[in-house]
Amino acid sequence: MRSSHLCFVDMSQLCGPERAEAYTVAWIAALPHERAAGEAMFDEEYEDPPADFRKSRGDPNAYSWGKIGKHYVVVAALPSGEYGLTSTATVAQGLHSSLPHVRIGLLVGIGAGVREVVDEEDKTVGQRDIRLGDVVVSHPEGTIGGVVQCDLVKAKTVGGSEVLERTGSLNSPPLALRTALTKLQATHIRRGTTIPTIIAEAFERYPNMRSDFCHPGLGGTEVDRRTDTYHSRAGTTISNEARISPKIHYGTVASSNTLKKSARHRDAVLARLAKENIKPMCFEMEAAGLMNNFPCLVIRGTCDYGDEHKNDDWQNYAAITAAGLAKEFLQCVDVEEVEETQEIGKLILQSLGTLHQEVEQNREEVSHLTMSADAHRRRHVLDWLCPYDYLTQFENHSARHLRGTGQWFLEDSTFLSWVQADQSSTLICPGGPGCGKTTISALVIDHLRNASSSQKPVIYFFFDYQRRKEQTAHAFVATLLRQLASLSQEVFSAVEKLHNRSISHSRRPSVQDLQSELQSAFQTVTECFVVIDAWDECEPLKRVECANMLRGCLSQCVVHLLATTRDDHEVHALFDGDPTLRIQAHVEDLTLYTAKRAAELAPNIRCDVGLVENVIKGVIDASDGVFLLARLHMNSINDQLTANEVKDTLNGLRKDTGSYSSAYEATMERINQQQKRRSDLGKRILAWVVHAKLPLRFEELNHALATRPGKRSIESGDMYAKEVILSVCAGLVTLNMDTLRLIHYTAQEFFSDTWIQWLPNETAAIVDTCITYLSFDVFKEGPCRDRDSHKSRLNQYKLLNYAAKNWGHHLSDQESLAETERTTTDTVLSFLEDTSLTCGCSQAMDKRYEGIQEDQEDMYGVYTGNKAMGIRDISGFHEGMYGVHLTASFGLEHLTMLLIEKQQDADIQDSYGRTPLWWAATNGNAGLVKTLLDTRGVDPNNREPIGRPMTDGRFRLGIGQTPLSKAAENGHKAVVKMLIANHEVDVNAADACGRTPLSYAAKKGHAAIVQILLDTKVVRIDEDKNRFGRTPLMYAAEGGHEEVVKVLLATGMDNINSRDLLGRTPLMFAAKDGHEAVVKTLLATKNIDARMKGYRGRTAYDLALLYQKRGSLISRRSTPELDNEQRKRKQHSSEGENKQTSKKQKLSTDDGT
Repeated sequence: MRSSHLCFVDMSQLCGPERAEAYTVAWIAALPHERAAGEAMFDEEYEDPPADFRKSRGDPNAYSWGKIGKHYVVVAALPSGEYGLTSTATVAQGLHSSLPHVRIGLLVGIGAGVREVVDEEDKTVGQRDIRLGDVVVSHPEGTIGGVVQCDLVKAKTVGGSEVLERTGSLNSPPLALRTALTKLQATHIRRGTTIPTIIAEAFERYPNMRSDFCHPGLGGTEVDRRTDTYHSRAGTTISNEARISPKIHYGTVASSNTLKKSARHRDAVLARLAKENIKPMCFEMEAAGLMNNFPCLVIRGTCDYGDEHKNDDWQNYAAITAAGLAKEFLQCVDVEEVEETQEIGKLILQSLGTLHQEVEQNREEVSHLTMSADAHRRRHVLDWLCPYDYLTQFENHSARHLRGTGQWFLEDSTFLSWVQADQSSTLICPGGPGCGKTTISALVIDHLRNASSSQKPVIYFFFDYQRRKEQTAHAFVATLLRQLASLSQEVFSAVEKLHNRSISHSRRPSVQDLQSELQSAFQTVTECFVVIDAWDECEPLKRVECANMLRGCLSQCVVHLLATTRDDHEVHALFDGDPTLRIQAHVEDLTLYTAKRAAELAPNIRCDVGLVENVIKGVIDASDGVFLLARLHMNSINDQLTANEVKDTLNGLRKDTGSYSSAYEATMERINQQQKRRSDLGKRILAWVVHAKLPLRFEELNHALATRPGKRSIESGDMYAKEVILSVCAGLVTLNMDTLRLIHYTAQEFFSDTWIQWLPNETAAIVDTCITYLSFDVFKEGPCRDRDSHKSRLNQYKLLNYAAKNWGHHLSDQESLAETERTTTDTVLSFLEDTSLTCGCSQAMDKRYEGIQEDQEDMYGVYTGNKAMGIRDISGFHEGMYGVHLTASFGLEHLTMLLIEKQQDADIQDSYGRTPLWWAATNGNAGLVKTLLDTRGVDPNNREPIGRPMTDGRFRLGIGQTPLSKAAENGHKAVVKMLIANHEVDVNAADACGRTPLSYAAKKGHAAIVQILLDTKVVRIDEDKNRFGRTPLMYAAEGGHEEVVKVLLATGMDNINSRDLLGRTPLMFAAKDGHEAVVKTLLATKNIDARMKGYRGRTAYDLALLYQKRGSLISRRSTPELDNEQRKRKQHSSEGENKQTSKKQKLSTDDGT
């Protein structure tokens, strides 16, 4: 039930910017009184951080938010009790991770003034009129950037004398600060400083500060200077009459980690610096920790002279005079110049400094700057396991959480019972579309991470309808395993061993391998929380598989599983009987959200309190408890410029309460009402996002938008700003992890039904854009000759990879709608008839070149053979790729036959010897396969040539698979049926490794295709062995494909105990990989011999022990004849057998797998 009670928020607290990137100025304070002085300078202070701000883990900074003049300023304070160079370096690192958009910095606080100047040449000592309360501003002088680190020197002997040599320099402030400094100096010359006025205004706003931060007194004081080694002035009295208004000094600031409390120590440092002709005006302790990572302006109020008379009397006043000068300075800083200054995030990545010292690093890998060799190796292994950036995904979802909302969920008794359960527990959280399920998931993760110890890890997975193709069961398990591996050295070591085995065997680990590792990983902890968001957005066929994988982990330790889902009976059936807690938007949460968004209304509307209250109430009523609708409605209302327009919009909401379609239709009307150019651009963007075959990165879309008919190249001047792309879509498109997507999956459903109405001509435009892009002049040069050139091409032409892989899919969509225009067909034909373009396109399509690291090249087969020969020319792999091969791979029947009619041979081979039929069968294009089989001159048994050196020195890959073999391997049942119906097709055709279509189908677990092949009655199952002696049953057992094993055993096959060249049987393969169900099936079969010995005399039981597959150990009851030697081997397996594991793995490598 919805409550009628409404909560209203003080609007004065809701005026800050929504986005963290608006804050471009960082004000850094080391001490509490320095922070207080800085916050007192705000013209506007904001209680809450920006809505999208997410403080990174490990960031120790405390932040305050406000505005000074035209600048949004964030005050970053050091952790309590910490100061010095190292601490400020940590502050910079925290800013970089949490607020990378900050562009300029001010280091504002107190320091020790330097009144005496030592001239090294004539050994004289001069005086400066620096007094307590004065302000020193860092100012570049000669080769000094304004700040010098006292100890950044080394001693060397020259001509018998010791000479000090500076080993490094600190950076100058950015141009925007130096320009403003010049302007401030000129203003002071003409008008003097306004610091007293600024301080007075601060005291008026904060009366409590007056007593502590006011001027300590205007009476004269005397400072006794003790004798030192450079200027013997014992008993000298220096006049220190206090100034009413502080004087500003511009010069060098000296920075070190040592607090100056001794005149002797201070003057020794001054003398050493004088030898370098450095004459500082002030000592302090933080600036050098920042300048190379984050060049900033240093502003210091003088509170003492760094000698024995140091006390705290002047600290507060010095802090507020420095803050006053900083505020006065910001009024001279030009906003546009700040926007042109480089962001701190980019500065730190380019820096050669680590947090604590400068080190020489390899500039080719920025990550090496702050990462040890071990850490780099760790990242390499984890990226190999799972390259998916799950942490950024979580942080993006978490950033959308509005503070104060969702607390009802964390306080619910059902949730608390789930958290506190002393045994494994599951909580299912259903909710309607747009009610905030993903935000609740992020809130739960954040809550658990803050509340749980490291012994109770929190891992998670966010399903996403736009990433269904890449979110496979393999990716699901790998993501969870990576998170555990990143938290535990024991788990990481196991993953590293898996990595090494996989690389040595040139293969990726199977889902079963990963599942086994995940179960073992759960055994290393006593308790674990797992949060799975949007289970309904997982493909239906994968849901059961992923659920079963998690169930297999529940018995390994205490696992608390929480899953959110839309109301979906299939998902509910997976967790039937488990407790549920329904997610819905509470009225208090909606009130907070709408009040926050109401702060974005035009100023003339925002001041009408009654109207604002009506907006909040009206949006809540129209949203019907759904956050998404509230967001869409507030987008519409915030676009209005007058009070009457707002009222009209509210009236419209009341007529369409709770309707997604109405909200989306209203948004599309807003897009249509823009200026035509903006409206056209918005619809073009929407068409790309709606119809994209893969999630589009921002740069890919920008290149698409910049490509127009007739263009022959791409130029940077054609690009659009992110703000423009997002604004013309009126909130329907968001940018998440640099990927563009619709605001919600309900928007995808809306456009799936109505795109012809709203985006009628855009699908043809997508095809034209892809073809125009692929036809750029640069691609007429054909494929790149080496990997580096290809990587450079892909990096420069952002849309190339997407256009090459998907133009045919977009065209196929048009053909299915019978809307392909003649102009589109002509454009595509022109492209397909240019062999240099089709060969270049083929190279861009080749997934083997994508993101492959050096030690993974052989795994993916990119350079197998030719790398060993020292051959780097890869262009030969794609020469001879004709248009008809491309159209066949996409299943474009009309275009394929049109090209054949235009005298492109129906059986023409590409550079790998593959024909159009081979391509059509490989990709499951059944209609085209049928047409080609009926075409004269097509050989249904044509196979790719076996890899061999080519006459021009390049290398040809391929193992001789036929179209039937590829179709069986890839699971294309309809194509397999069509091919075996052709009497010319050889069902037992073996490739170079001796593997048949049956063998490929068995290995991949395609039970239906295995049955189809067996039903032909011509498959010779008992004779089916490859060159290494492996049978289809061995492949099925090794992969854990129980259904395939049952289908094969049902034939009554004779070779159930057959051995490969290393003496391994099907049972041994199942046992070593931990496939318990397959082991049970085989043991239940008549004539199975579990006692057989394979390589090094090992039985299946021994292999299960050796590979530590606890779930699949063959009991001794299954093998009662185990002799004493085997029992002894079991007892000492961990001691003796593991020493042979590496050698065994090398010997057992199967080149045919």
